[in-house]
Amino acid sequence: MSRLAGMFAGLHVMLADATGTPELALSEDDAADFMGDAQRVLRHYRLQTQQRTIDWITFMGTCGAIYGTRAVAIRLRWASEGRRGGARPASGQRPRIVPFAAPGPPVGDSDAPEITADLDPDPLAG
Repeated sequence: MSRLAGMFAGLHVMLADATGTPELALSEDDAADFMGDAQRVLRHYRLQTQQRTIDWITFMGTCGAIYGTRAVAIRLRWASEGRRGGARPASGQRPRIVPFAAPGPPVGDSDAPEITADLDPDPLAG
């Protein structure tokens, strides 16, 4: 099975689990068939994309497969423990702020703008 078909099948497994609808889960064979057929249909259209775009899509899919499954597992464990989230900052204390470079310019470009993000200590709390 290709990486893309594997991510497609994994996405459906996570969707089936998140919605409590096991019928949405795809087998590896179904995912491979779907992706193969989709590729055959797409060859009839003039679609151009940069390798960088394809790499980003693949990277984000891999991140979703790795961290999405962990997030679901954490939520399920927390639900079984009867809690809604992890530790929170003490009253009046702000979450930690970490600076990072914005995506865009090539690595090593000193003109890269710097942005910051609030790191919520409990990103899964609803």
